[in-house]
Amino acid sequence: MQKEGEVINTKRQIESLMEQGVIRKAGLDADALARMVSSAALGASMWVANADDPQQASKKVASSLPALLEGLLASRGAAGNLPSQARSRS
Repeated sequence: MQKEGEVINTKRQIESLMEQGVIRKAGLDADALARMVSSAALGASMWVANADDPQQASKKVASSLPALLEGLLASRGAAGNLPSQARSRS
C-alpha cells in the first residue's frame, strides 16, 4: 500500500517538473500521476523481489521504465532538462 507521504513527495516533484516545462501540463493531473508512478514503481519492485532471477528482472525494469515515463515529457529531449538529482535516480 502506498504511504501518503511518499505520494505527496512524488506529487511535489511532478508539479516542480511541470513548472519547469519538463513534464507537460495539458490534460494531466499531478496527484493522479504521482499515484500511478508510485504504484508502477511498487509493482515493479515487488516483481523484482519475488522473481526467480531478481537481477534479470531488475534489468528488465531498468530498461522499460524510461519508455513508460517518456510519455510524460513536454518534448523529446526534455529529460536533458532534468535537474542532476532527478537524472541520477533514473
